[in-house]
Amino acid sequence: EVEAGGEDLPDGPSCPAFPPLTMEVDPLSAEALKMLSSFGEFFLEPWRGEALGHMLLSMHASRAVGGLDKKFDEKPCEHCPDIAKAREFASTVRQAWLRKPGTLLDELCGQLLKQPAAPEAPQPVENMTKETLKVLSNVCHARFSKLFDPEFADLGLGHLCVYTYTMQDVDVDRFCLFHDVCDFPVGRETPAERDAHYRDYRDYHGKRRNLQLFQHANLTMRRCWDNYVRLTMSEEWVQGMTEFIKWEVCISVLRQKLPKPITTSRGLCGLPEMFVKEFRAKKPGDYIFWPALSSTTTDPVISESYANQQEPVDRNILFIISGVNEGLHLMQMSAYPNEKEFLLPVCSLLKVEKVVVEAPTKLYCHFEGTLLPNKLQN
Repeated sequence: EVEAGGEDLPDGPSCPAFPPLTMEVDPLSAEALKMLSSFGEFFLEPWRGEALGHMLLSMHASRAVGGLDKKFDEKPCEHCPDIAKAREFASTVRQAWLRKPGTLLDELCGQLLKQPAAPEAPQPVENMTKETLKVLSNVCHARFSKLFDPEFADLGLGHLCVYTYTMQDVDVDRFCLFHDVCDFPVGRETPAERDAHYRDYRDYHGKRRNLQLFQHANLTMRRCWDNYVRLTMSEEWVQGMTEFIKWEVCISVLRQKLPKPITTSRGLCGLPEMFVKEFRAKKPGDYIFWPALSSTTTDPVISESYANQQEPVDRNILFIISGVNEGLHLMQMSAYPNEKEFLLPVCSLLKVEKVVVEAPTKLYCHFEGTLLPNKLQN
């Protein structure tokens, strides 16, 4: 089915009709097909095989753009009072990781949703199972293992974590094998076109399916930092930090060391006037701390475009980050490769080199690395 282009997937008993699959795909490698054949029992229910075929078609399709807008729309954190405070928070991240019981696999099973095994099941969704995650991890391993350093090449579950970071909420549903997910928006080259393509599906299912993982995890981590700076950190916030803590740390630890430092950039758009004034007041030598995973791009045209398109432009900040010597090139994994996304790890520290006050304001920074404790990374 993958090589033939697939067939229209049947609508569920109460699902609206969605466009048929119309994608040009690369054939799966012999290695990937051999791997998939080892999970024969998984496909005893025909709909699961069809859903996996649908997901694989999307994984191999020519891609669109329009993923970074959600990440560049994220609001900034409280400013870093000093490095000591940032290091303390990074230690809190380690404590949150240690206090959460179970493994990364357990965390994903608790956070991801999938289609019920039985079509007549009373609930429309159920938590992910280890059996299904094993299949999806092996799919990611077959597809992406060559993109990672040799020491990480066999970590299929880690490849799955990085891959899910690149996804919109609808893409996560498709990856988790919901059979009624609409087709990937191939050729829809703007965020507005992508959102229009997904609108009916999102309106129909509301918040009953998977979260936009990066958005939920990053928002929680930034809010925890804000509360930490304000000395209002509570047990509730520490508990919230643990929701995706193993997922976030795993992605950070899988980062690649670059042979030569690069420059990346990132726009933050539509900021409150208070934040704009604080960023404009930064001096060379000041620090900026990004507690959550942070998406940047290696193409300055993309970040400048985002920062100049959203009105009012004087409420937008453009970060130009030099000396980046580690992170993850997501272009070859992302559903939106044209945006050339480069991911910085959790607890990244930036040092301000220059501030240019214009519309948008430009902050030139140097990447100082991650403050994640070595004990946690090891």
